[in-house]
Amino acid sequence: MSPTTSLASFIDAAAAAVARAIASLQREAERDRALRDAEHRARLAELAAASAEPGIPGADGKDGAPGEPGPRGFDGPAGKLPAVRAWSDVVHYEGEVVCHQGSTWQAARDTGREPPDADDWTLIAIAGRNGQDGRSFTVRGTWAAHEAYRALDVVALNGASFIARRDDPGNCPGDGWQLVAMQGRQGKPGERGPAGPKGDRGAAGEPVVALTIDAEGLLTLVNGDGSVVRCDLYPVLSRIRAA
Repeated sequence: MSPTTSLASFIDAAAAAVARAIASLQREAERDRALRDAEHRARLAELAAASAEPGIPGADGKDGAPGEPGPRGFDGPAGKLPAVRAWSDVVHYEGEVVCHQGSTWQAARDTGREPPDADDWTLIAIAGRNGQDGRSFTVRGTWAAHEAYRALDVVALNGASFIARRDDPGNCPGDGWQLVAMQGRQGKPGERGPAGPKGDRGAAGEPVVALTIDAEGLLTLVNGDGSVVRCDLYPVLSRIRAA
């Protein structure tokens, strides 16, 4: 719904309420007037019956007590304001509604003056002030000391997330940062899964092309691809000799 439609709906509702209040007051005044007239006529009839000749009119009697409220009348038609037009430098007649400099005005009387004029124009709706642009979270990745940060920037550090509470929040973590989420503790190991299927047989390894053992019991194997495997047999040989 546009601001113009919302304003028109508000004006229509307000005018309808005022019209209903005025109609109710008018009905009450008419009932009171009818009661007083009936009482006066009855009194005059009594005086006329008591004397063939009219006497001197007496003073008005006091108003009677208010009667019981009558039944609710039918609602009248909804009140409407005139169509809103842009103000122009012409004569505007009482009741006309114009918009000017972002506000809406109704002429209090025939006028050629420009709003705002307190004597000639009634303010219906005033223009609002310009708001500031909203700001939202900005994800900046892992916090880095050499980067510049602004309020609502979001960073990650050591498994936790932080939001900057102000521009130039300083080192993280610190007073300028709000902790949002942190890394939880490591969970318990899960149950061991079933064994997987047996893998294919691997390719044959390279054959041993040379084997030597020195006096210290160091066994050296040379494979066909040039790789060398060494095994120190001294601990085993020393046990054999001791036995």
